[in-house]
Amino acid sequence: MDVVLTFGITFLLAWPIGRYMALVFSGAKTFLDVVFNPVERRLVRLLGIQADKGMTWKGYAKALLLSNLFLGVVAYLIFLLQGRLPLNPDDLPGLNWDLALHTAASFITNTNQQHYSGQAQLSYLSQIV
Repeated sequence: MDVVLTFGITFLLAWPIGRYMALVFSGAKTFLDVVFNPVERRLVRLLGIQADKGMTWKGYAKALLLSNLFLGVVAYLIFLLQGRLPLNPDDLPGLNWDLALHTAASFITNTNQQHYSGQAQLSYLSQIV
């Protein structure tokens, strides 16, 4: 029953969400602009992005590398400090620095090498990350 319900909800939402995404990417007005435009303007201003200018390949490469570096550091710290973070009902300790670094690097590079044993070593928060 769960599978049927999941597929049913997916099929019901596919058309309206697809239409909304097509409108957004084409630059047309949508009914959610009232909600999302103020948030987008603040975020663009906060990040110092010039929304009216395109991005060069060098800018894209820089943004890609910086965002992966940021996410890698966040993942590394979560793996390292999972013993002190929430969503750890089993009181699992943090990973060793080298295992935390290897795991974060493997996820960021999408190699997904796993030198740990899933639920036995990672908290719920670490697995979500």
